[in-house]
Amino acid sequence: MAAKGTFAQYSGSLSDLPVTSSPGFLFLSLYLTGVDALDRSSAAARKLSSILSPNAIFTNNGGDPLSLSKMEYMFGQREGMLERFEHGGPIVGWDLEASGGERTVVCECASK
Repeated sequence: MAAKGTFAQYSGSLSDLPVTSSPGFLFLSLYLTGVDALDRSSAAARKLSSILSPNAIFTNNGGDPLSLSKMEYMFGQREGMLERFEHGGPIVGWDLEASGGERTVVCECASK
């Protein structure tokens, strides 16, 4: 039997995401803004770091799950190699909430 829950779907620009969006989409907005910040001491990067659990696990581009410490290492590497990084253009996302309150956020977007 499939687990019961709810979902929300969003398609559009990240900058147009309503402030009344689901918790998963509000997290996605903070996450992408923080990930895009090449300066890891910027307000966006600090905000992201402040809301993430040290035990958070991330799966990006179908790769292996990465711990927060490995993600932070990757961000630092990118900061030294790139002039600009952003998730531009439209995004398509789904915020899946299980009946127990757990959330999974799935996002399709391009980085450049």
